[in-house]
Amino acid sequence: MRLSDILSIPCLADNIIRAQVYWFRRRHRERISVAFAINRNYVRPLGTALTSLLLNNPGPVEAIILSADLDEAAKAPLLALPQHFPELTFRFQTVDMRRLEGLQMNHGLDHISRETFFRYLLPELLPDLDRVLYLDADLIVCAALDTLWATPLEGAYAAGVEDSYVRRSAYDRELGLTGDEVYVNAGVLLLNLKAMRQANITEQLFELSAATALRFMDQDAINLAFRGRIRGLPERYNVTADSLRRKIRPFRGHPVILHYTSPWKPWQSRIPLAFWRHEAYRRCFERLAGLAPVIRVGLLVDEFFGAFQTAYGGYGFLVREGICRLIPNADIQVDVLLGKARSRHKAKVEHVDSTLVYQLPRHRRPRRRWLNRANYDLFLSIEGKNIKFLRDVPRKRLIFWIQGLRPQHDGDEMNIVQRLPEPPCGNATAYDMVHQLVESGRVRFITQAHDLVPKAFELYRLPASTPVEYLPNPQALPYPPEVVASHPKQNKVVFLGRIESVKRGWLFCEIAKAMPDLTFYVIGQSTKNAARNEALVAPYRSLPNLHFLGHLEGEAKYRQLLDAKVLVNTSIHETLPIFFLEALACGTLLVSNRNPDHLTERFGRYVGPVLGDGFEGVPRFVAAIRELLAMDEAEAQALRAQAVAYIQEVHSPAKCQARLRELIQAEAQRYRSQQ
Repeated sequence: MRLSDILSIPCLADNIIRAQVYWFRRRHRERISVAFAINRNYVRPLGTALTSLLLNNPGPVEAIILSADLDEAAKAPLLALPQHFPELTFRFQTVDMRRLEGLQMNHGLDHISRETFFRYLLPELLPDLDRVLYLDADLIVCAALDTLWATPLEGAYAAGVEDSYVRRSAYDRELGLTGDEVYVNAGVLLLNLKAMRQANITEQLFELSAATALRFMDQDAINLAFRGRIRGLPERYNVTADSLRRKIRPFRGHPVILHYTSPWKPWQSRIPLAFWRHEAYRRCFERLAGLAPVIRVGLLVDEFFGAFQTAYGGYGFLVREGICRLIPNADIQVDVLLGKARSRHKAKVEHVDSTLVYQLPRHRRPRRRWLNRANYDLFLSIEGKNIKFLRDVPRKRLIFWIQGLRPQHDGDEMNIVQRLPEPPCGNATAYDMVHQLVESGRVRFITQAHDLVPKAFELYRLPASTPVEYLPNPQALPYPPEVVASHPKQNKVVFLGRIESVKRGWLFCEIAKAMPDLTFYVIGQSTKNAARNEALVAPYRSLPNLHFLGHLEGEAKYRQLLDAKVLVNTSIHETLPIFFLEALACGTLLVSNRNPDHLTERFGRYVGPVLGDGFEGVPRFVAAIRELLAMDEAEAQALRAQAVAYIQEVHSPAKCQARLRELIQAEAQRYRSQQ
C-alpha cells in the first residue's frame, strides 16, 4: 500500500499511523508467516491486528488463520485486505473442535475461548513450515518484525517474552519451575515447528491439558512442555497491561507489540495501554474492509447480580450471566447503565467480569453531557429500568425487553401480604414515557413470556397494532441430557430465590414443617429489609428437615437442583422466573401457585392462586408435592426428559444470542440511516 493511499484515508487520527508509515527504515524481503487462532466473533480484532502488522511491515506476509466456524461471510472483511496490501496472502485452516474434547478449561478466565488450544496443532497443520510467529488477535504491531522473525531458535522450541505477572506472583514456582527457568506469555511466540514435530510436542501438550485444569490453561502447558528449551525475548516484543501497570519503565525504545491481555479489550472500553493507537488501526481496518463502525449499546438496568452491591436475583442474573455474556462481540459493545451515582456531577465506573458498569451523575445536566459524549447507537432496557435516561438523548432508539410487569391488579395482590407489606409497585411516569416512545416510533418490544403481552398493552396503552416479539430468556443446560436422565434423584425439595416478603419464604418453611419425612433446602439470602425478612423465617431454622444454604452460584446451585425432585415456588407474584428455567434444565419438577405460560401445570403441579400471607394454601402445596413424589418412576423420568428438551429447544442461548444481535444491528442501522 502506498503512503498516498494511507494519507487519503479520512478520520485516521491517525497522525500516528501516518508518521509510522512515512518513517519506515527498511523493507523486509523474507516472507513472514504469522498464525492466529480465532472464532467468528474475533474477525474485527484480527483485522485490526493484521492492519497494524501490514502497515509496519511492507513486504511478503502470510497470514495463517486457524478457526472452526469461519464461513465465507465472516472471511470477507479479511479478504478485502490483499486489495490494499498485494504482498499479503491468506491460508485458512479449519480445525475440528472434536480434537479438543477432554481438554480442561479454567472457567474463571471467561474471556478466553476454547480456540486458545488451536496453537497446539500448528506443527501438524503446517507441515511445510519450519517456523511460524504465533500472535493472539488482541494485540497490535507497532514496528517492524524483521528482528523478531530472524531470532535464532537452534535448540529451542520457541522464543517469547517472560510473563512479568507470573514471575512477580511466583506462580511459576507453583508449577515446579525454578527461578532460572523462563515462563513466557503465550500470546506472542516464535515457534520452531520442525523441532516440535521431531519431539512430538503436540501430543505432550494435549496430555498436559487433559490431565488437569491448569490456571492459565494452554500457556501453562506450553511452558511445561517447552521447559528448558525456551528462548527469552526483550519485553518490547510483548508489552502487556501488567508491564505498564508497574511504576518503572518496562522496556527500552519503541514497543514493537502492544498486547491487551486483560479481560477488558480496547474495542469494548477506553482502557490503558495506548487505547488511541488501537482505535486508529481499528478505524483503518474498518474503512479498508468496508465495515460499519462498532455498535454501542447502553443497557438500562438497576441490578447486576451483586455488582455495585445490587441484589442477587433472577433479573440481575439474566443481565449479568445472560445478556452481557451473550450479546457483546467485536461488532457490538454493551455498557451497563446502573442508575445514578452518589455524586451529582461525576459518573462512577467499575469493570465487572468483562463489562463496563456505570452509575451516572445524579444531576441531569452533567448526566446529559455524559450520555451525549458516550453517543450510544441505541439502548436496551430490561423491565423498563432507568428508562428516564432517554429524556436526555431524545433521538435514540430503544429495544424494550418485557420481563416482569406489575399492573394495578398484581400490585393489589401483593399489597394484601400482611407479614411484611411490599412498597407500592409501578411507576406511572415511566409508563407514560414508554407510551410517548411508542408514539414517536422509537421503541421495539420483545418479551420473555406470552402472558406478559396483555399486561404490556394495558400498562403502556399500546395501540392494537403494536408488535411484541416473543424472545425467551436464555438458559444453558448445566448438564448434558443423558447426565440428567441417569442421575438418581433424592426425595429432596428446594426453594430458590431471595428471602423477601414477595417470595413468602415462610410458606416453604410451613410446608417443610408439615412434611417431616422429606428434606427441604432454602437456596437464597435476604437483600432488602434483611433483618425483618430474616426474622420471619428465624423460628423455622430449628426444624431438623429444613436447611438454609444461603446464596449459591454455578455448580453448587445446579448440583442442589440436580439432586432435588421438586422445586417449590410460593411467591405472591412471578412472571416467568429464571429459577423455573434452571430447575427444568436439571430435570426438577415444579410446584407453584403461579403458572406462567402454563409451565407449572405442564412440568409439575399448579396449586391455584394463593393470596395474602398464604397459610391456608399450605395443604394444597403439600398435596401437590405428595402427588409428584408418588408418580410412577417411568412417568416421572419421561416428564423430566420433556422438561430438559423444552429448555434445550426453546431457551437455547445460541438462538437468543443470534436474535438479539440481529435486532441490535437492525435498530442501529435504522438509527444511523436517520441521521
